[in-house]
Amino acid sequence: MDEADAFLHELSEDEFNHCLAGLNALSLNPYPGIGGDKEKIKGRENKYRIHIGRSYTAIYRIDREKKRVCVSFFGTIGDAHKRY
Repeated sequence: MDEADAFLHELSEDEFNHCLAGLNALSLNPYPGIGGDKEKIKGRENKYRIHIGRSYTAIYRIDREKKRVCVSFFGTIGDAHKRY
């Protein structure tokens, strides 16, 4: 289990379900623009972030060849700002 998975599994059931819904929405459209609070991270190649609610952030990259989204960080917004 990686760090992002471990953080998610420490959340309450309600928070876990809310965050999982936000992450699942990336499968519909992972790119910034319409549909969620997503942005490209400046100065980072193929790195994006999505805020989920007012508390959490996921940092991810898009693997176009395999048509998948890879989450490299999931945690509080404050922790995400410290790292990125």
